[in-house]
Amino acid sequence: MNHTNMTHESFKKALDTYGADFSRWPEIERALALCYVETSDEAKKLLADMGAFEKTLTPYKDAVPPADLLKKILKKAHLE
Repeated sequence: MNHTNMTHESFKKALDTYGADFSRWPEIERALALCYVETSDEAKKLLADMGAFEKTLTPYKDAVPPADLLKKILKKAHLE
């Protein structure tokens, strides 16, 4: 991405990286994304979809996986 505009692909990549909360975005990317969202209905939809997805995850953000989960995964993958 250059620092003068944001493309659809660069917006999708940044959205996947930083999420729907623009306060978590680096300053330059945030400014570019805010301008891009103002002019793109598809970007507005992507942003809304990501926000809805993140909202479904909120109740699980502090969930603690079982202590032996990594061991089970490695055993299944035959990496242990």
